Parts: sequence; structure tokens; C-alpha cells
Amino acid sequence: MIQPFILPGTQIGGQGGNPFDDSVTTNIVGIHSITITGDVWIDSMQITYNTYSTKGSGTTESPVHGNNTKGSLYPEIIFSPGEMIYQIQASFDVYINSLKICTILPDGTKNVYPKTGCYGTQHDNYYEINGPIVCFYGSSDQALDNLGVFYIISLPYVYTTIGLLDVWGEGYINDHGQITGFKNSQNLNKYNQKVSNGPNRGKPIPNLIPVDDWDSPKFPIADGMISNLTLMGAPINVDTAKEMYRVLDKTDGVVLLYDLEEASIDTFESNMGQLMYQPNAPLNPPYNTPTLRPVRIYGFSAITDHN
Repeated sequence: MIQPFILPGTQIGGQGGNPFDDSVTTNIVGIHSITITGDVWIDSMQITYNTYSTKGSGTTESPVHGNNTKGSLYPEIIFSPGEMIYQIQASFDVYINSLKICTILPDGTKNVYPKTGCYGTQHDNYYEINGPIVCFYGSSDQALDNLGVFYIISLPYVYTTIGLLDVWGEGYINDHGQITGFKNSQNLNKYNQKVSNGPNRGKPIPNLIPVDDWDSPKFPIADGMISNLTLMGAPINVDTAKEMYRVLDKTDGVVLLYDLEEASIDTFESNMGQLMYQPNAPLNPPYNTPTLRPVRIYGFSAITDHN
């Protein structure tokens, strides 16, 4: 089983312009069409994205990236249903000078659309990725200064039992006596998050289970796979609380919340299903190692041990 996972790709071009990021548009599932103007370089680019929500499918237009009153208007590139961009070839110097878009259809047929723009100083630089491009980011002002892509890869979906999952965890950290995390936990965090404190600051998070969003995370874990789940000092929103409960073992699962604000506690308890707060439960090793306090413990029945 795999799930889609959106990652940012390489960004190329110059250093100028104002940043844009089309990934902030919600419910994007692909690209419907692209409109480009240009001459010596790419003056502007506007993308119509395919979207999906509980109300059905639709489209939404991005802002114009660049200045669409300059240069020639190239024929609009309109993609067939299911057609995906698998590669963009681009030349650039201080601006994006040319773009060539390569796509693949559901039956495996590949298309190469005519090049837009002219060659720049750097010839035949291109993106080549293993999953479809779904949206763009970059910077622009009077032209398209630089361009990057977001693309989909596939990550394994966890179908095995996990003894300890630390949500937003970064592994064991001893920062001048303040201890957070655990030495042997699986740590769920955003794909690009690094260790933020302690002697390993800036290094990759050990045993990382990645998600692509902090606000509306989808844990890549099957229902009921987690025996013990912890969260330390980070706010809990409704989506996170629901995912925490979904992945927890509904018979013997235990949740431990460290040093949370009242609002986060209320949010969790409003979405904790059949869990019960266990004020008399013991704080056994390794759960007594972190120094954050207080700790609230939840279980489905009276807890005497949760190693």
C-alpha cells in the first residue's frame, strides 16, 4: 500500500522577483492547463489547476506569475484527463529563458510540447523526477525569475505494529539537562524537519515517519497500529487529534501528553473516542525520562503498566 506525498523539487533561475507558492491553494490534484507569454525570456506563466473536494471536482487559476502584458502569447497548453507532467526542460540565466514541457498519458504515451521562449546561458537544465508534477513555486516580477516544482512520490504505508510513536518527535534530545524524546521511538514529523535542539541540531530526525503537513496531517500508518503514543509541548489541532486516535490500538493503546496547554488538552479530549484520562497511572520507564511536566496519561482501561 502506498500513499501520495508531495515534495518540493529543485528551483532554478535567477535571484530576483517576489516569491510565489501555488501549493498553498487547497485541494490541488493536478494541472489542467498552462498559459505562457514570452520572447527573449519567459515573461509570465499562469496555471489552471485541477481541484477536488467533497463537493466534487473543479478548477482554480493561479495568479499571473510575471508580467503578461509583455512578450508574445504562446498557445495555451491544455492537458487531457489523466495527463501528467513528468519532466520540464528549462534554460535560464537571470530569468527563466525557455521551457519545454514533457507529459505522459495514462496509457503510457509521452508528449513533448513545443518550447516556449529562447535559450539562456545555461542550456538544457531540466527537472527529471519519478512522480508527476502537481504545482509550481518560484519568484517573479516583470518576468519569471525562477521556478520550482512540487511533485508526488509514493511512500510506504505502515501496516505493522509500532511500540512507541512520538508525534512531532525529533528523537532523544538532552539540551543542557532538558530532555525530550526517546532513544528508540518512531518519530512522526514533517518530511523536511530537522533536529531543532541539542548536540544533533540540524541533523536528520532518526526513525522518521514523514508527513507533508503540520496543520492537516495524514499519518502514513494503518488504523490501530500504535501501542504507545506520545506528544510533547506542541499544540494539537482537531485533525492531529483525530489521526492520533485513528492509529492507536483500541484495546490496550496508551497516550501520554507532556506539558500541553489547556486548549490542546481540550481539543484532544474532544476527539479521543473511548479513551479515558488516567490520573493515577504510573509513569514508567522510558516515559519518565523526558523532563517536561505535567504528563497526562490516557488509556482504554485502568493502566498498571505501559512499557
